[in-house]
Amino acid sequence: MKDRKKMTHLQYTYIDNSKNINIEKQLELKNPNSLLSLAENIEKLKVEINDYLTDRVKVEADEKKKKSN
Repeated sequence: MKDRKKMTHLQYTYIDNSKNINIEKQLELKNPNSLLSLAENIEKLKVEINDYLTDRVKVEADEKKKKSN
């Protein structure tokens, strides 16, 4: 019987060269045998990435306001 490799980390990379965005996130899976744990970690990753992109949009909007004033 072959050894099964366990997934121990969840990694996400998002690159948008047109906007100079490069996001790399990695989470260690606490319980790699649990689908529920995997789903929870995916959700955490989605929230972190969404928060980062939201913050970036706010910063860009503030910079545009400063330039226009």
